[in-house]
Order: sequence, then structure tokens, then C-alpha cells
Amino acid sequence: MNQEKQRNLYWNHFIAGLIGGFISVTLCHPLEVARSRLNLQNATKSVNKYSGFLNTLYVIFKEEGFSGYYKGYRATAIANPLFHSLFFPLYKWNKEILEIRYQIYGFYNHAAATVLTGFLCDLITNPLWLIRTRMQTEYLHDHNHVKYKSVFGGLFGMYKEEGFFALYKGLGATVLGLSHVAVQFPIYEKLKQDYTDENGQLSPIDILKASVFSKSIAVIATYPHVVIRTRLHDNKTIYKNGFSSRIRIIDICKAIYEQDSIKGFYKGLIPDLIRVLPSNSITFLVYELFSKYLVQKF
Repeated sequence: MNQEKQRNLYWNHFIAGLIGGFISVTLCHPLEVARSRLNLQNATKSVNKYSGFLNTLYVIFKEEGFSGYYKGYRATAIANPLFHSLFFPLYKWNKEILEIRYQIYGFYNHAAATVLTGFLCDLITNPLWLIRTRMQTEYLHDHNHVKYKSVFGGLFGMYKEEGFFALYKGLGATVLGLSHVAVQFPIYEKLKQDYTDENGQLSPIDILKASVFSKSIAVIATYPHVVIRTRLHDNKTIYKNGFSSRIRIIDICKAIYEQDSIKGFYKGLIPDLIRVLPSNSITFLVYELFSKYLVQKF
């Protein structure tokens, strides 16, 4: 493949990932807000007003209206499409590098390429995930004062008040969460290979099956990091010494265990599955179909 075609192929993956990420965010964001609220309510001074996934959606709508479902949407609408638009072309590039230069193939190739790519993308997008969480959950802390009125205004405010490294709160838990994609993508790639027919075609139904199964396994296996990361992102989480800007992962793990024992690490799992399975399926389906279309056209 010549350099121009290779470059076009990477751009195709970039555009397909961007579109897939944006569509999935727009459709599934209310579920993300509900998941964040459930993860945080035990760690704040707020009364436990949410008693389940459907109840959380109902209470948000009752108290905040439809706009409550889209708290933090602007940050997510930037972060998620950006993440996926970078992830897919970089993932393809890293797979090729690992094969050609290091002769790493199959499962190990997919796992290593996924972890490396995920780390690079998380490094770029972490500040956006951080401001998203704060915008989604600030209603738990103060009903009458909206601190984060815009994405970039909020990021600048955090930088000014808390310093540069505050923008990377939760990165440690996110890095631990790379185990998530290390589980998901090798399974997804294997299922894609198994479902592809003799003509090299993969149906939309097979794409959905592969994405749902691989994502389900990955979420269940690695969910505790989501709870830990959400608490790291939030700047009003309460521990024994009150609010702290220097909380370690081990401190959060101890606090979660003391509050809810082991089940605390899986708080919000069902809402998260309900959220991520449609979101992931939409992202992968749109990405696979659109990237195929772009390859045929360009």
C-alpha cells in the first residue's frame, strides 16, 4: 500500500471514530449522568436520593428537567468523539508496528496495541473527562450555584484554583482501567474474525454481537476502576479528614470498603452496563460501517 492510500486509510478511521463517538454520546448521555450520580452520592454530604437506575433518571428529570440529563454533555461531546477518532487510527498503526518491528501477533498484539493506544488517548482527554464528571455531579453538592458553566472555562478555573496537575486527577485509576480495553479488544477482534464470512463480509448484527459480548466481559471484569476514577475526578468527596485535593487511590479504596464493603466497588454496575452497551454498540457499528464506506469511496 502506497503512502497516500495509507494516509487516507488512517483519516478514514479518524473520521469514522469521530462520527461514531458523537452519535453514541448524544443518544446515551442521560445514562452516563445517572451512573455518575449513583457512584458519588454515598461519598458526598448529599442525602441518598437515588435508589436505583430508573429512580435516578426519574429524580433527575423531576428536579432538574430534561436538561439535567445533559449535564456535562459539552465536555463529553468533545472528549468521547476525540478519544475514538484518535483511538481507532492509532490502534491500527500500533498493531502494524508491533507486527512488523517486534513480530507480536494475535491476542498479544491486540492487547498490547490497545493498552498503548488507550494510554495515549487517555493522556490527551483526561482533563475533558474530569470536567465532565464535575459538571454532571455538581448538583449533588450545591443546587443553587453552578460553578462550571462551560468546558474550557471550567478547565481554566480548575487550573487557576488547583494547579496544572489537578487536570490529571483520576489518571492513575484510568491507567488501571486500561485493563478494560486489554480485555475488550482481543475478544472483539476474535469474534469479528469468527463472524466474518467466506467473502470477507461482516454483518451489522455480527458487529453488534461482538461489541456487546466483548464489552460486557470487560466491564464486569474491570468495573471497580470506574468507581475509583469517578471519586478521584470529583472534588467534593468526603473522607475522614474532610475534603482533600491529595487523595490517593488507596485512600479511596479504603473509604469505599468502609462505606459499602465489596459491593461498593460495583455500585452503579447495572446502570453502567445499560449505558455502555448501547453506547459501545453504536460507536462500533457506526465506526465499522462508516470506515468501510469511506474505504470504498476513497
